[in-house]
Amino acid sequence: MLCIRQEKHLARFLQLDVAALRLLADAADSYCEELLLFDPAKPHKTRDVLNIHGPLRRAQQRIHRCILLPQLCSSNYSFGGVRGRHIKMNAEQHLGSQFAFSCDVTDFYPTIHSSRVYDFFAGEQRCSPDVARLLTRLCTYRYHLALGLITSPLLAEQFLKRADNRIAAMAGPAGLTYSRYVDDITLSGPFDLRRSGFPATIKTILATEGFSTNAAKNLFGRVGDPEVLITKLRVNRRHLDVSSRYLDDLSHALRDLRRLADGDEFRGPYYTCAQMWGRVQFVAWVNPGRRKELERLFRSVPWKRVACEARRRKLVVSRKTLKPKRTRAA
Repeated sequence: MLCIRQEKHLARFLQLDVAALRLLADAADSYCEELLLFDPAKPHKTRDVLNIHGPLRRAQQRIHRCILLPQLCSSNYSFGGVRGRHIKMNAEQHLGSQFAFSCDVTDFYPTIHSSRVYDFFAGEQRCSPDVARLLTRLCTYRYHLALGLITSPLLAEQFLKRADNRIAAMAGPAGLTYSRYVDDITLSGPFDLRRSGFPATIKTILATEGFSTNAAKNLFGRVGDPEVLITKLRVNRRHLDVSSRYLDDLSHALRDLRRLADGDEFRGPYYTCAQMWGRVQFVAWVNPGRRKELERLFRSVPWKRVACEARRRKLVVSRKTLKPKRTRAA
């Protein structure tokens, strides 16, 4: 429990005086730049991201490190954005299951309004109203949690812990396994969940906690089928693996780059040696059995010739980019 009762105590955590703290809270949004994240792999889908800078970034770092991390616990069932846990651990929870159901929380961060954040600080964490107001202003953007604010993942966790516990309490007696990776929910067990009432119950539980799900993204299937992914990973012969598409795309890209080095037809997109090595290592981390073959294929590419030919053809490296978000004039 935070239990910060006076503004001067919060200011001391943030290494500011009270007057500077109040000014920063009132002007917090001015230190936020709205950006759009473009992914070449998904050219028609962009994502809103905040770039925070100046004194707000420093304050956010200290709030996260000195105030929230020491006092707030993550859900036992959450594996995304939690120190010491990762995407592979999340999928491993479901290795022994036969069937799975997955869904995601719609507009996870924007759904968490600043009024809920204030109530969390003032009520559950027993901060004074003045301190709760300051923390809320410093931890929200345009009246909600936002991607890009350092404190958002840990704060968002607090609003799903009760739902996690309720879903897990429902799942346990039925022999089901529950886990969550940020806003991706997975339930698995020994029977086909499509014919059960569990997905509807999860939807109801989330609704009572102020969240909703996108039915169009619901996925049902048998664990081990290529199209059944648990946060983008699949189960292959009772071991974790990357998706078939990810593996195929990686192999095709390496062969394509080898053709580029030989001066032959190149389909693209163009990735650097470091980018491809990162992808190879990711697959090897998920499924060590693929390391030898993929590293052999990687080393068969003459990377110096690839770089020379890419410069000659004036190829642009394909990578995620951030661009300023254009806002309509008032």
